[in-house]
Amino acid sequence: MLNGLTTLLSSATTSFSIEPVAIFVLNSYINAILIAYPVREGDHVSEKPSDAAASSTKRGRGRPPSIDQQSALAGAIQVFWKFGYDGASLDSLVEAAGTSRPGLYRTFKDKRTLFLKSLQVYEDTITAEALQAFEDEADLTRAVRAFLLVSAMNNTSAAHPSGCLLVCCATTAAEEMADVQQIIAQSFTMLEAKIAARFATAIIKGELASAPSPKVRARLLLDFMAGQAVRARAGACFEALVEDVEARVASVLMQPYGCSDDQGSNG
Repeated sequence: MLNGLTTLLSSATTSFSIEPVAIFVLNSYINAILIAYPVREGDHVSEKPSDAAASSTKRGRGRPPSIDQQSALAGAIQVFWKFGYDGASLDSLVEAAGTSRPGLYRTFKDKRTLFLKSLQVYEDTITAEALQAFEDEADLTRAVRAFLLVSAMNNTSAAHPSGCLLVCCATTAAEEMADVQQIIAQSFTMLEAKIAARFATAIIKGELASAPSPKVRARLLLDFMAGQAVRARAGACFEALVEDVEARVASVLMQPYGCSDDQGSNG
């Protein structure tokens, strides 16, 4: 720009009557600016303002941004949990996942795959909480009670839809989707095995009667858990679910109803 101004001034001296002193002063001023602020290599402004926009457009056509799978699955779980597999619309899943349809398909392939992954995450998180509570208690009576209490809390929490995603929602799709049926079966088989192992240890230690078998006791506890989920889906609150929890604990352990922890948990 400064070089252009110098050229303009030189041209002006031939076209107009400008005092030589004025020309000298202006030239001196321009030279001083050039010395103070030299034009460096690379200090070039494109004569085409559209170049930057074009470059940005080209970059925008590159690889699409990936989505946060963990957040997307958390959102999808909420939708499937509330509406079930058939009732969950693609639009609601896209919105809950915080992405677009192409982004959802690119990450999860299709709705079925998204559902299967959601069930697996649910099993590893929500379902695992009741089992963890059971395993954390050293006393067997308290362990069975904790399992039912945590299950009841998860079934009635205001943080998500009521009931259980596996029991109340996935089961409706299991008839037509063998892989969903397999996930449900595997989840219950895993829970049954871990609970039964605890009961078997208690029998060996003489803390629990040998009959009924550990497997039967474990299945009874899981049936109580599933029953709580169905009742919660039908509108039962936490207090209603745990109102008879002591009777259920006594049924699983074959104790006299009302036996307290102080009286011996498994005698």
